[in-house]
Amino acid sequence: MNKHELEALYTLNDPATSQAIKMLPPEWHSLYPSYLQFLELSNGLFGDEITLLEAEEIQQRNIDYEVKEYLPNFLMIGDNGGGVAILMDNKNQNIFAVGMGVMSEDSLEKISSSLEDFLLVKKGMFNYLGAGLAVDGLFGPKTYQKIIEFQQMNSNILTVDGIAGPKTFAWAVESVFGVVQPISGE
Repeated sequence: MNKHELEALYTLNDPATSQAIKMLPPEWHSLYPSYLQFLELSNGLFGDEITLLEAEEIQQRNIDYEVKEYLPNFLMIGDNGGGVAILMDNKNQNIFAVGMGVMSEDSLEKISSSLEDFLLVKKGMFNYLGAGLAVDGLFGPKTYQKIIEFQQMNSNILTVDGIAGPKTFAWAVESVFGVVQPISGE
């Protein structure tokens, strides 16, 4: 994981202490090495829509939400601050999202193929789309311009018309989360 790229998008915490990492369950060291590598760069992370858990709190959070019972092949590594857990699988270290009240494999949604992609691509896209925009619920001229720019970047797929229709929205989700729902028409 590239610390300099992360620092360009986030304010990183001090690294987790070696003692805090050693206190984590031994099996996590082989099952979730990319998250432990992240903890060596930054002990957790707090972003606009992302919170990644610190070494000292990750074990208790997984106990509190009974992750081992309901999703035995996953580790909750954070949340979005709005009731959605961010999880990592123990096979490929893919990143998934699931409602904290659901915690079932049927409800899992794969959002990235790695922690690094999740942090860099997701955050980078939100920064691009949100640059200079106030969250005011209005579709003003700046929002219109950002939609046009996004559609121009994807003009091989999207119609450049400034309308945030279903197809534009689906491709924005694809760009952010790596998944797209088939949508017919714009």
